[in-house]
Formats: sequence, structure tokens, C-alpha cells
Amino acid sequence: MVSTNWKKKAENIIKEYLKRIWIEEKHRRDKSILKLEGNYLRSEKSNNGFILLMAALANCIEYLSHKLGLTFYDLVNLCSVEIWRGLFT
Repeated sequence: MVSTNWKKKAENIIKEYLKRIWIEEKHRRDKSILKLEGNYLRSEKSNNGFILLMAALANCIEYLSHKLGLTFYDLVNLCSVEIWRGLFT
């Protein structure tokens, strides 16, 4: 296991690597719930599931933008900033 951050301690790298188990499990569960197969964009069924997921996400963002009085793109930008901030704190 390696890290691009040479200042990280070995035990921190291992802790982060162990989180991958839970991330992979979440992806498997999400694919199962959405009835997606294999990798995206490889089968018609996966493509249909991906399109449904994107449509649901777009509808949620549209709803929130109206509730918060923001444009669709401002809300996406705000969410993106918050996600990035969450990744690095």
C-alpha cells in the first residue's frame, strides 16, 4: 500500500485502505438495489439503471433549488463545494 502523501504514517494509510471494504460493500448494495450489472455503460440494463439514478438525482436537485431559492447550477456548485470540503476535513 502506498500514498501520494509522503508525510502520512503507515498506520493512517492502512486505516484509509480498510475503509475501502465499506465503500465497495456500499457500491455492491447500491447496484443490487438499482438492479445494475457489472460496470456502467456496458449493458442495456446498467445503462437504464444509471439513467434512472441520474434522473432521480436531477429531480432532487431541482426540488431543492426551488425550496432554497437557488438556481439548479448554484445548488450543484454548493453541493460540490460541501462534498470536497467534507473529503478534506
